[in-house]
Amino acid sequence: MYSSIYAESKEMYNELIEWRRELHKTPELGLELSKTVSFVKKKLAEWDIPFETKVNGNCIIGYMGSGDKCLLLRADMDGLLMNEESKLSFVSQNGNMHACGHDMHTTALLGAAKILKKHEKELGC
Repeated sequence: MYSSIYAESKEMYNELIEWRRELHKTPELGLELSKTVSFVKKKLAEWDIPFETKVNGNCIIGYMGSGDKCLLLRADMDGLLMNEESKLSFVSQNGNMHACGHDMHTTALLGAAKILKKHEKELGC
């Protein structure tokens, strides 16, 4: 399973870049994360990962497997109130910035969720 997961993660390289750049364009502040939450919920639904939202819809909890064992993955999703001055093609478009890397946190967690869902029966939880 482990070598398969590594190979699958390498195959996702371009997809992960695309997700991160999309999230990078619209950083949101604090607990007002409607676009980010919508993006994450859409991905979880595509992969048939059941989820619920908390904290007025700004926190997403996805579930896989069943039983007594539990695996927890966590990512921050918010940005900072700063103007991005880069000239990148995916520069922030709303006066906020993912200077803290939370766009990458969210992307990495989505990548992990997608791969783990494929191996859900092998996880033992």
